[in-house]
Amino acid sequence: ALRIQVLTPPDALRKGSEPNAPIEWIASSEVGANYFVYRSTNQIDGPWVRLTPNPIAENRFADALATPGRKMYQVRAVKLTTTGSGSYTNMSQGAFLEVP
Repeated sequence: ALRIQVLTPPDALRKGSEPNAPIEWIASSEVGANYFVYRSTNQIDGPWVRLTPNPIAENRFADALATPGRKMYQVRAVKLTTTGSGSYTNMSQGAFLEVP
């Protein structure tokens, strides 16, 4: 797909060393960007479940509903973008992290 206004994705996803530690990432360089967090138990193939019903401003997320086992997280930056023809929610490409 062709994209005119590319939103910079978050970077360097990582999980803390303690049990139930949140995942963290380096924030997008886009001013005003927020984030959607997704989880898949089938690696990159999905299906992906969005864990944040609304975009979050923090650059960390604790998955309180995670079950034991391998899972993959995806974080996407989101930002309301206004053009001459209207407004839309612009979403970055995803940044991924696999957690054993």
